[in-house]
Amino acid sequence: MFAVRPANPKRIAIADGSDYNGQNPKNPRGWDWMFPKDAAAPDIRTPQGIKYFQERALAWMNTSVQYCLNYMGDGAAKGPARCQGLTVWSLEGQEFPQTISYVGAPDMLMELAPEMDAVADRMFRLVTDAGLKCGVTLRPQQLTLTPGWKPGDKGFKYYQRNLLNPDNTSDVDAVAALLVRKASYAFKRWGCTMFYTDTTCVILQ
Repeated sequence: MFAVRPANPKRIAIADGSDYNGQNPKNPRGWDWMFPKDAAAPDIRTPQGIKYFQERALAWMNTSVQYCLNYMGDGAAKGPARCQGLTVWSLEGQEFPQTISYVGAPDMLMELAPEMDAVADRMFRLVTDAGLKCGVTLRPQQLTLTPGWKPGDKGFKYYQRNLLNPDNTSDVDAVAALLVRKASYAFKRWGCTMFYTDTTCVILQ
C-alpha cells in the first residue's frame, strides 16, 4: 500500500499495493498490481514473473509519485501540489494473515520478499528524484521464526513477537532499539525520513 503525506494532514491519498490472498503460490505476498485483477500474470518465482513484477512495481510507484506531484494539495489548476512525501505501507507484502499481516521490518526485506528487494532501490529513487520525502511502515514487534516450523506445516513460518519484560510489561528500551534499527536501515538504504509505526506495544499492569 502506498500512502501520500501532504502538507495538510487532512488530505491523504491511499492506493492498495498488497493484501493477504490466502497464500496464492504464484503471488504469495499478495501484490494487488498482479493479482487478483490480472489472473494471467506469471508466477513471480520465475525469471519471467520477477521481470513482470518489477515492471509493474515501478509503474505503480511512478503513478503514485505523479499523483503526489499533480493532484495533492489544491490541485494543479490552483498551483503546485503541497505533498511532502510518500510512505510505502506493507513494503514486504502480506504473505500471512492477522496477526502477522503487514510486517513493518524493512531490514528483513531480502528474506521476506526478494522480488521487492531487487526493485526497491529504484522504486524509492523515483520518489526522492521527484523531490519528495519517502518513508515506510515499522512495527514495534520482532518478526520471529516459529520454533520447530518446517515446510508443509499448517502453521505459519513466522509470528510477531512482543518484546516483554519477565512481568509481561513492554520492554520499552528493547522496543525503542528495535524501531531505531529498522528506521536506520531504511534511512541508510533509501533515505527514508518518514515512519508510520503501526500497532501498539503490550503493557500489562
